[in-house]
Amino acid sequence: MCAKSTKDDKDLWAEVTKSVTPAKRDDVLFKATNASKKIPQTAKAKKAHAQAHVKPALKTHVKPETNPADLRSARPVMRAGIDNASARRLTKGAFEIDDTLDLHGKTEAVAHKTLLQFVQNASRRGLRTLLIITGKGARGEGILRRKVPEWLKDYPLKPHILAISQASPKDGGGGALYVRLRRARDI
Repeated sequence: MCAKSTKDDKDLWAEVTKSVTPAKRDDVLFKATNASKKIPQTAKAKKAHAQAHVKPALKTHVKPETNPADLRSARPVMRAGIDNASARRLTKGAFEIDDTLDLHGKTEAVAHKTLLQFVQNASRRGLRTLLIITGKGARGEGILRRKVPEWLKDYPLKPHILAISQASPKDGGGGALYVRLRRARDI
């Protein structure tokens, strides 16, 4: 019985679809909306109606490509204990730089080890503001430029760091970072 009803159903469906023509999707959408609205008949009224019902063109804004490392270091990374005024001072380079580390020409492994020792020693000595020069790398996409902020935000350096900011142009701009350390008593 199932086989017979399936065949009858298929025959019936074929018979029904012979007389049907597919509708275009746009026709269905626009006829339904336009049929429900009355369009004015005078020329002046038609023009006013057309202007009132024109959809504005989509505005597109293409954002320039930015390096994720630039976004991370463009503003201070806030940690507990730093206020907005101090964060602005750090971004502007208004704090006196206590020590500087230049990582130019170092491999990733050597730079990581050097950074760990430098920050931990600076923290033990009670220094507060460091300048770490990473360089920009080829086409501004250097590995150290990208990795150093990540290393500073991760253990074992994380407890020592209060805030990180991209350096001002006078101190190296995008190829350098200001690092504000916590006071020894806060660690």
